Amino acid sequence: MLTTRVDRYVLRAVRALWLLDPRQSPFHSALAQQFVDARSPDAVPVDQSRCILGSMVRSDTPTPVILLNGASSSGKTSIALALQDQLGRPSIHLSEDAFFDMAMGARLGGTAAERVYGIQVLLGLYRCIGIFAALDLTVVVDVVLEERAWLHECLERLDGFDVLFVGVQCPLAELERRERARPDRTHVGLSRSHFERVHAHGVYDLEVDSSTMTPGAAAQLIIRALEQDRPFTAFAHLKVAGY
Repeated sequence: MLTTRVDRYVLRAVRALWLLDPRQSPFHSALAQQFVDARSPDAVPVDQSRCILGSMVRSDTPTPVILLNGASSSGKTSIALALQDQLGRPSIHLSEDAFFDMAMGARLGGTAAERVYGIQVLLGLYRCIGIFAALDLTVVVDVVLEERAWLHECLERLDGFDVLFVGVQCPLAELERRERARPDRTHVGLSRSHFERVHAHGVYDLEVDSSTMTPGAAAQLIIRALEQDRPFTAFAHLKVAGY
């Protein structure tokens, strides 16, 4: 029932986009017209509509996933936003902080119930990455992979996708300085708790140091990496290493 409802919302959105200005529609005109001609929710069966939507976004070139991993306050979100500004293609930014902001009471510390809730939020985030990437959107993700299990889950969920794994480095002293200056950080010490563990796996396709470069400069390095020969190899090496 939920899938049916979601599909119908998508149908309405596509119709609205086409009717507003067909010239600006990113969809193939003949396919989009099928939605415009569907004057009632039942005119295009749900199974058929799903196939049509899939054909709209299918691509011969794998859409990259840019996975930014680093400690709290390392500058991941600023780099992600700079990337979206410079990429020049449709993208979506998925942020671990944003997902926890949407989940009142979810924490990775605190009580057992809060931690379970927090793990559920993380699992939802990791699953969303592949969903958006399958729709031919460049997905920019910022995460704190402080546990081996979190990295393993990403490796499993993103199997088959072209993932550029980026380590966002920053010295501990600078992390703590930023943490104290952030109004949204009531618990000082988060960066220190992440610092040793978040890069413990030791393998990336690219590393950037946010203490020595601006978010824009880091974004440029990442974009250059995207232009190199693919697929990227960090995830493959980590799988071989047993993660």
